[in-house]
Amino acid sequence: MSLPPYLKFAYNYGTDEVIRRGKKIFNNGGVQLLDVDQLLGQVRFRVRNDQYYTQYTVTIAQFMDEKAMNVRCQCPYNLGEICRHEAAALFQLNDMATAGFFENAVLDYDQHHTLVRMRHVTEEMIAIFTAPDSLQIAKTWAQKGVAKKIKVESERLSAVIKEGETEYPVMLRQNDERYFDTSCTCEETTHPLCRHKAAVFLQMLKQRGTNFFRTLQNWDAQKEKLLGLYGYSLKDDLTGKFDFSYHEGKPTLMVLDPTIKKIDRPAPEPIPIVVHTPQSEVTKPTSIKELPYRIGIVLGRNSPLFPTVNWSAIAGKAGSAPHTLADPLISLNLSQYIDITEFAAQDRELLPELRKLRPDDVIRQLKKQLPFGDLLDDASQLNNKKIVEDWKEPIWEYLL
Repeated sequence: MSLPPYLKFAYNYGTDEVIRRGKKIFNNGGVQLLDVDQLLGQVRFRVRNDQYYTQYTVTIAQFMDEKAMNVRCQCPYNLGEICRHEAAALFQLNDMATAGFFENAVLDYDQHHTLVRMRHVTEEMIAIFTAPDSLQIAKTWAQKGVAKKIKVESERLSAVIKEGETEYPVMLRQNDERYFDTSCTCEETTHPLCRHKAAVFLQMLKQRGTNFFRTLQNWDAQKEKLLGLYGYSLKDDLTGKFDFSYHEGKPTLMVLDPTIKKIDRPAPEPIPIVVHTPQSEVTKPTSIKELPYRIGIVLGRNSPLFPTVNWSAIAGKAGSAPHTLADPLISLNLSQYIDITEFAAQDRELLPELRKLRPDDVIRQLKKQLPFGDLLDDASQLNNKKIVEDWKEPIWEYLL
């Protein structure tokens, strides 16, 4: 699963800070489509700054040609190839391309289940996925409040729209990728949003605001963490004990029973640095100052993460032969702080580079590089063979 061309362009030319802030702008709905010129291969976006309410126009030229594509922004940023506004625009462009916005193929949609690649609900985004005639009808219905029997439960919205003598049940929910799974019983086939779904989106947007739709996301993982602070989980009976409210779309835990207190979690015990002697005796150095002066890299084949190489480090005095270490050897714990001043200057850069190759750090980088990788969990996913297989290409790009 290699990166799509627009995301690859962003990650190739943007710094980590630019990508992080650009993704934040995109996820918060700070990118709006201005116009598309298919003849010139040019698309323009209006992008809001992430700190101040300033808007800039970002132009992406030759966006259909990966090699000739170039990006321009009106902002004064000149410390890198692309700025955070351009990165946000590239994320938006990738989302539109993935949704088939630029494709000329005729698609038939089954309204019983359509996936709408829309993370932030705005009128402009709804218009992208709705036929023009259906959009006008939906706007009129939304103004009149035609959607009835509106229920929000289990992070799912259901409503009913009566058209003539027929009732059309509509259901909306955000999936794990924060796209919308939608359902309706009507006959619309040309666009993923029919007039009934669009009307429900627009009516709720008008009545409850854009942050309301984030409450339709599956927040079970976040809720488990909040309940875990008090020793509870979603499997327990929470009646009269806890409840959840939503602030700007995110769940907040409310403690209803004042007798329930947070549990005290003991601090984890430090992992000692182990010294290996020729007699296989194990001792603990009292200070990092006891470390010798050279660092060696040890490669193993017991890692579940592609390319199945486990990287670790040892330290010792230089041996009699070139590029060797003499006993006793010290195993360095890369997850702990190590004083690098005791090592030779040419060895000091090895430790931070080796830390980047640990499974947890590789997955942390995948969260930054994969499209919307921030939804990934931790190394526990290494037991899923399909996920590990899909990660091969991005991991290889990262290692290179």
